[in-house]
Formats: sequence, C-alpha cells, structure tokens
Amino acid sequence: MSIVLTPYLKQWVESRVASGRYNDVSEVMREAVRLLEQHELEREARLRDLSIAIQEGLSSPAKPWEGAEAIIRQSRLERGVGE
Repeated sequence: MSIVLTPYLKQWVESRVASGRYNDVSEVMREAVRLLEQHELEREARLRDLSIAIQEGLSSPAKPWEGAEAIIRQSRLERGVGE
C-alpha cells in the first residue's frame, strides 16, 4: 500500500518521527489509522444512541409543556401584541 500526503502532512509526519516519539513513518501512520478507527466507532455509537433516543421519544405519548403558554404570553407582551 502506498499513500500520498500533502506537503504539509508529509512534513508533519516527518516531524513526529524527528521528535523521537515514533520510530518511523509507518508507526505514525498506524497510530493515525487507529485513532481514526476509534473516532469512527465512537461516532457510530453516538449516532446509534441518538437514533434510539429519537425512537423512544417518537413512540412515547406527548406531554403538554405547561411553561409554553407563559413564554408565548411574555413574548407577545414584549412585542406589544395583544392576546
């Protein structure tokens, strides 16, 4: 496998090796791919959780929000609109 990096990314990867934190370019790339994989897995889990929460909300009975009328009244008063 070969990859092509932008000049900026190439320089950045090489600077990681030069810092001594990584032994070679391959090690930097493996770490980058591992982090990307972890990021994607976490994103998928968040989306799954969000989808479950949405479905739970949609399938539960609606409840009136008692504060809504007060907010609407206050907004109308501030705008000078009668009820």
